[in-house]
Amino acid sequence: EDLEPYIYDPFDQLWVQRVSADGYLMWPGGGVLITDKFTSFNVAISHPAVSDGEGGTIIQYYSESIPKLQRISSQGHLLWNDGREILRMGRPKMIPDGYGGAIRAGVRLVSGQGGYHQSIRAQRVAQNGEVLWGDEGVTIEDLGLRLYDASVYLAKDYAGGAIVGLFRRGNEDKGIPWIRIVARISKEGDVLWKKNNIGGQIVTDANGNSISFVAISDSGLFLQRLDSKGQELWNAPVLFRKTVIRDPKVWWWTIMTTDCRGGVITAWPEIGVNSRMGIFAQRVSRNGNLGEVLSPTSVSEPQNPTLPRVYLLHQSYPNPFNSQMVIKYQIPESTGVKLLIFDINGKEVIELVNKRQGRGKYQVVWNGKDRRGGDVASGIYLYQLRAGSFVQTKKALFIK
Repeated sequence: EDLEPYIYDPFDQLWVQRVSADGYLMWPGGGVLITDKFTSFNVAISHPAVSDGEGGTIIQYYSESIPKLQRISSQGHLLWNDGREILRMGRPKMIPDGYGGAIRAGVRLVSGQGGYHQSIRAQRVAQNGEVLWGDEGVTIEDLGLRLYDASVYLAKDYAGGAIVGLFRRGNEDKGIPWIRIVARISKEGDVLWKKNNIGGQIVTDANGNSISFVAISDSGLFLQRLDSKGQELWNAPVLFRKTVIRDPKVWWWTIMTTDCRGGVITAWPEIGVNSRMGIFAQRVSRNGNLGEVLSPTSVSEPQNPTLPRVYLLHQSYPNPFNSQMVIKYQIPESTGVKLLIFDINGKEVIELVNKRQGRGKYQVVWNGKDRRGGDVASGIYLYQLRAGSFVQTKKALFIK
């Protein structure tokens, strides 16, 4: 049988709210209720939500102790009914797959001969909520009997798949102090390549290259850069943290993020190590050099990564409003655009936009006046976006 949760909390409610870039709450009524049978197990989920690429989100949670995913649209609508039941995994990480869905990876524990057996699994859920890669997911590595807890890391490969990293203490009696693995999974769920003695935290770039830990020793921490086929790009591992590491937890306290130039920036705390105390950071360039500053024009990165792919009319804010409201919308191609305000009876009040616009994101402010410049009465108003064949209408409440 699968390992069942061992801490049960009383059921509670789980709500989600969207906040605009300007700090306004976008979903009325206090947000969106995901479940009224939420179970936390007193353990925080590392990556509880990711973007769906269309202004909405995909969230992972427990409902009645069952692990689930739910997709919420940019307008606050639940798209996957009561949620999609997913594979139970410990310490699950989650990333967007780039196609409106998500990929999860974590530690799977199953009881067997001699105790609980540990494996690293990954599972993908498509944009429509279909669970891909099988009910049991894809097995990245079978670790055998559980000796120590394992840490799993996940990063996009920018091709619909993922790069998975693993770090776990090994069996020191057998001369294996650490287990480190990094692997790439295709969007179809095939393990394209897997390397041992490299693994842990991962940072990837838009070309599918990745940087991860390659060695952990008494002399410090080392990094190695791999290309999208798993080939090592640096002649030798790069020592980025030169310090004596006696406590394995020090490794977990080290974090990495991209420098947006194909390299990474690392940060870590030191408490009484080599007479140093504080939080330290180091940059490793894509060439494997410490602190190297590279020209942004020399790096091949995707241009305009935030350009919209779909038509979308956002909820205006603030809502209700008493002086002016902001209307944001986006169009994925050059087309004729109209933005209109109607009263509750469908009578046109004012035309805010009537022109051809290119692909992009736009915002317009309405000050509560009609086409003649007169103040409108309090009440419900409709604002409508017409762009090519796309039409979408939303409501706003004006209160004087």
